[in-house]
Amino acid sequence: MSFFSPSIKQKLIWIILFTTGITLLLASIAFVTKEIITFRQNLVKDLSTLGQVVGMNSEGALVFDDRFTAERHLAAFRTRPGIVFACIYKQNGKVFATYSIPGLEKTVTPPGVQGTSHFFDPHYLHLFQQIFVDKEMIGTIYIRHDLGEMRTQLQQYLAIVGVIILVGFSVALILSSFLQRIVSVPILSLAQTALTISQEKDYSVRAEKHNRNDEIGVLIDGFNEMLKEIQSQEKELKEHREHLEDLVVKRTAALRKTNTALREAKDAAETANRAKSEFLANMSHEIRTPMNAVLGFTEILHGMVKDERQKNYLESIRTSAKSLLTLINDILDLSKIEARKMELQFEPVNLGAVFEDIEQVFSMKIKDKGLKLIIDIAQDIPKRLLLDEVRLRQIIFNLVGNAVKFTEEGYIRIAAQKIQRPDQKENSVDLMLTVEDTGIGIAEDSVDRIFEAFKQQDGQSTKRYGGTGLGLTITKRLVEMMDGAIFVQSRVNKGSRFMVVLRDVTVAGDGGEGRGVKVSEDEKIEFEPATVLIVDDIDTNRNLVKAYFQDTPLRFLEAENGQEGIRKARKHRPDLIIMDIRMPIMDGCDATALLRSDEILREIPVVALTASGMKGDHERIIACGFNEVLTKPVRRVDMIRQLAPFLPHRIEAVEVRPRETTEVSGAVEALSPEALEKLPDLIRVLENRCARLWEKARQTGFFDDIAEFGQLMKKLGHAYSVRPLQEFGNRLNTQVSTFDIEQINKTLEAYPDLIKEIKSMHREHTEAPING
Repeated sequence: MSFFSPSIKQKLIWIILFTTGITLLLASIAFVTKEIITFRQNLVKDLSTLGQVVGMNSEGALVFDDRFTAERHLAAFRTRPGIVFACIYKQNGKVFATYSIPGLEKTVTPPGVQGTSHFFDPHYLHLFQQIFVDKEMIGTIYIRHDLGEMRTQLQQYLAIVGVIILVGFSVALILSSFLQRIVSVPILSLAQTALTISQEKDYSVRAEKHNRNDEIGVLIDGFNEMLKEIQSQEKELKEHREHLEDLVVKRTAALRKTNTALREAKDAAETANRAKSEFLANMSHEIRTPMNAVLGFTEILHGMVKDERQKNYLESIRTSAKSLLTLINDILDLSKIEARKMELQFEPVNLGAVFEDIEQVFSMKIKDKGLKLIIDIAQDIPKRLLLDEVRLRQIIFNLVGNAVKFTEEGYIRIAAQKIQRPDQKENSVDLMLTVEDTGIGIAEDSVDRIFEAFKQQDGQSTKRYGGTGLGLTITKRLVEMMDGAIFVQSRVNKGSRFMVVLRDVTVAGDGGEGRGVKVSEDEKIEFEPATVLIVDDIDTNRNLVKAYFQDTPLRFLEAENGQEGIRKARKHRPDLIIMDIRMPIMDGCDATALLRSDEILREIPVVALTASGMKGDHERIIACGFNEVLTKPVRRVDMIRQLAPFLPHRIEAVEVRPRETTEVSGAVEALSPEALEKLPDLIRVLENRCARLWEKARQTGFFDDIAEFGQLMKKLGHAYSVRPLQEFGNRLNTQVSTFDIEQINKTLEAYPDLIKEIKSMHREHTEAPING
């Protein structure tokens, strides 16, 4: 039989033999152990009794120091062949008398005397028995007994155990060989049946149960049930096989139908996507075009109108138009991101320059609110990094804009630092951009919602803060497009910290600072005489461009489509062409392509003025041959700065006057002596009754309360001959009448500064004689 793969018969026999052997072995060990312990106990008991008898007989010999008599008593041990040596110690431990079997007289050395005790070594039993007379120990008897008899008995026991185990194994082998058939025969029969079915594929065969109801019988029943199920499935498969061809035809037809439906669905989805893109492009164009006129002419009128009420009307129109334009841009950006039609344009970027630009944009609002702006750029950040500067500015602009909007006091911190990473790629860095503020904060249950489109935190006042809820959504999508992540930490009334992490930002090599002519804010562009051709099908847009440059020596020509524009360009050869893209008869791209193919006109700069703001529009327009692209609506200052590189001009420095801290400076100085004398009474009124009305107007925000407060300021200014109070009241009433909420809030916040200025002037008036 194979040792490594025994049959079930062999396994059963081995199990029985192993069990029997272990049982017999344990029983034999227990038997032998018991016998050895019993033998040793009896031996100790017998020698102790014998020692006591010899000791009693030797009491007189010890008392009278009779060695001969003591040795004669010890000689009685000859009757016990196992005792090989014995001796009697005196009370002081010296050997008094000895006994040994012949041949050991000179080789045995008595051990040191001990109290009544015994111990075994591999060959002998050592026993000490003290001798007492009237409870006084007078000596000790020592007996050494050979253990050879015990070893002989142990060998006999082992021989008997071996015979018993051998006989037991033989009997177990015979019984197991016979009894294992009870288990092995049904299982082998089942295995043979399975082999037959496997070879012949006849699932009608059934295994014989042998009238058993035990576990093996259950196994056989399960096997037969399985065969029945297989036979049933085999029958079904045979039937399916017979009809397989028909089924394949049906399934093929259904598959073709499904594929047709999928193609139609795909075509419909692509059509819908194209329709959506066309709709967004059209919406961008159609809305930006009138918005260009609204913002442009509003800007022009703002510089022409002198009436304060009319200026507030214009400011409200401009603010509303900018809000609408921001909403349009956000919706277009979000649509482009969701449609995956926004691509990043990487170029070398200087983080310091970006932060400085952001600082300039928000400097006035931050100063008006009395906030502190902190810019912290780590020294180890490379000067030039490959990033999409436009989208990076948009991310930081949105975060800083929110910080300024929701922070009334404290500071705003913009920081950039490197993140050290062990697996950092060569020539790249990980950046963390942080925008931190001490504003109103975000509730914990609103943190996850602020990045959702059109969502704001619960309880946020739309009237006070405004917003559409798209800024952070777009910011998050842009960060993710850059393979980055944005995180936020915030506590209500403590402030917020937004962290943008950008990984593996490539370090750019040294290069130029970019193209174009940059003009600082403290410089003025003075154009020289030149001819500009405006090609646009909407007369409002042409009029707006001319209005922007009405105080310059530029001469303007007009055309309503590309074809007319080419004809006038050939006739007049202008110094610059400003061209719309979407026009009847011939659009801007076709017209520019014809201009570039003309040997005479190809060098004329062509600047696109378009309302298209969808993905790829800027690149597509530049590819048509345009030198620059302006997107409607465009501000006058931006148009002047963008067109300056293409027209003859000179730059003049403009004196920048320091901004006054308050609007009442200088006006209070002109107060009459009578008015100065009345200032203490006015200050008391302003700090008491007026302060309560001011606080009420700020808290409620009701126009009636604000108008009442403004009317009171106006009356007090007239009664006390303080012109700044009159102007303050007039300004507030005008803002209420035009519903200019943003300016109302700014004016109300300036009230404490007005009181401080009046008190300062009162102190100067009272101290003047002393200082004189």
